[in-house]
Amino acid sequence: MHGARMRTVTAGRWLPVVMLVTGCALGSPMSGPGLDGEAEGPYIAVATHTRFASGQQKAFADHVAAVNAQMDAQPGFVARALRARILGRERWTLTVWEDEESLLEFAYGAGAHATAIGDAGTVIEGVYSAQWEVEPEDLPIPWDVALEHLAAERATPPWEE
Repeated sequence: MHGARMRTVTAGRWLPVVMLVTGCALGSPMSGPGLDGEAEGPYIAVATHTRFASGQQKAFADHVAAVNAQMDAQPGFVARALRARILGRERWTLTVWEDEESLLEFAYGAGAHATAIGDAGTVIEGVYSAQWEVEPEDLPIPWDVALEHLAAERATPPWEE
């Protein structure tokens, strides 16, 4: 009896901490070959917000690793940052491209990103994105700016509808 009561007290005491942590997200700083600002702007910035499907964390992570490798070799790629909800399935990406042609070739040409799009019906529950122009001197883009663009695009993520 004492042990059961002890677990209840412990769980109750830690519940606010667990709730706080699950609502938090960590983002990586923006990095990439184009952050030196040598190319002329404006650039194209794209932020995405997705949630991987239950049980699909490994498949999602494998796609992310392959997509990042493709991105690193992609002409016109400037920089990226990644963000993840702690103890959750939500992920964000923030990428910057020299021009729309480079972005479209990466997104829809042959390669890991095209493969990831093909698997999206199984691996993710939903995704949405925002795109805007950014000047080289405005890099790196802070996460709060990217999140504002996403919020302007869609107030509620598709998996919450």
